[in-house]
This record gives sequence, C-alpha cells and structure tokens, in this order.
Amino acid sequence: MKFMVRIGLVTLALLLGGCSSTSEQQTAAQSNVEADERDPIENFNRPIWDFNWQVLDKHILRPMAVGYHDYVPDPVKTGLINVVHNLDEPFTLVNEILQFKLADAGVTTGRFLLNSTVGIFGLFDVASHIGIERTEEDFAQTLGVWGVDNGAYLMLPAMGPSTVKDTTGSIVDAVAFSFNLLSFPESLLKLTIKTLDTRYELIGQEALLNDSLDPYSFTKEAYLQRQEFKKYDGDVPEEDFGDFDDEDEELD
Repeated sequence: MKFMVRIGLVTLALLLGGCSSTSEQQTAAQSNVEADERDPIENFNRPIWDFNWQVLDKHILRPMAVGYHDYVPDPVKTGLINVVHNLDEPFTLVNEILQFKLADAGVTTGRFLLNSTVGIFGLFDVASHIGIERTEEDFAQTLGVWGVDNGAYLMLPAMGPSTVKDTTGSIVDAVAFSFNLLSFPESLLKLTIKTLDTRYELIGQEALLNDSLDPYSFTKEAYLQRQEFKKYDGDVPEEDFGDFDDEDEELD
C-alpha cells in the first residue's frame, strides 16, 4: 500500500511538475541534500518545476480538469477514456513484441480487436468486463528492458519529470507510432482527454505531495522508483527500494 501511494504521488507530479511548499522550506531542504549524480542539472530543473506548478497547473491544468469532471456527463467521460485506452493498445502491442512478451502481446491483440468491434471503436471496455485486463508498455520501458540506463534526470516544461531515456522513448512513441495512426489534432485531443482524466483523479493526493519537506526531491525519488516498477512489471528486487525508504525518513 505504501508503494502504491508513491505511484500515485509521482503520477501527480508527472502532471503537475511542481510544488506548493514555501521557499524557506525548499531552501532548508536543498541545503541538507548532497549533490545527486542522477540529477546533474538540478539548478536548471527546479525553476522549471516551480513554473509548472505555480503557473501551468494552478491557472490552466487543474481548473480544466475540475471543469471537465463537473460539466461533462459521466457516461461521456467513461466512453472517451475508453477510446483513448483502446488507441493505446497498438503502441503497447509493438513494445510488448520488442520486449519479447509474446503472451502479453496476444492478450493486447485480443483486447484491441474485441473492444474495437463489439465495444464500438473502444467506447465500451468489453474486454475488461470479461476479465481481459489492460497492460501498458511504452518505448522507454522497452529501452530499459534492453539495458539502456536512465541518463540524467530532467524536469520538462509542462511535461514534468523525465530522464534522457524516457524523453527519447516518448519521442519515438510519438513519431513512430502515434503520428502514423492519428492526425495531429486527433493526437492532441487524445492527450488532452487522458491528461484531464488523470489530473482530476489525483486531486485527492495533492496534500501528500505538498506536505513533504522537499517535494522536488521526493518526487524525483518516486519517479525513478516508478520507472523501475514499470521496467520489472511490478516485481522489483527488494534492494532497489532501499534508497527511497531512506529518503522517506529524511522527508518525514
């Protein structure tokens, strides 16, 4: 349960990319943290983190997510996010094949065909209703399975936490996959629906992030652990969580 809270927090940070702690708290926290070799450009990353939260999320993303939830009927929201998930299935399929997860690839193929036909282009998630659960794989995960290191930690404007490897994977996913199946407006609409849906679901976890002494460092650790979680499909070696547990104690 503790780790699942971390997963929720870092997903929130992916959307927010920022924090609401006071500058005094941040200064105190930074003074007690040794240089992190995974984050060689921290002085560049932190201002972007602040901008993402204080400007983009506060004035744009969060209000849009609340408005989307409050004014769009639930059946419409459910149908839209089902379509988005269905459109992700071909990308997941390609990456499962590249990772030699052939059994998962077969399941994903079945889900896509069933939901695209019986589910009316994905409006209804028929596959999940009969017990065929969705999996998610992207090219960053594929690179990780192939042994590619994360590279430097990055905080990207509007996009939040990343690494060199994950940014490369996102570009490949967008260029090699999305643009071959969808037009730019369709891809943008798909991204918008997915972002608003996820952002609203994480509103209840904002306080947990805000109450940490140094949300930037906390989120960095959570993000990197989340990537390991995805790489190992949840079966992460116990020793890989040791450093993050130490970070929890420091920030409590």
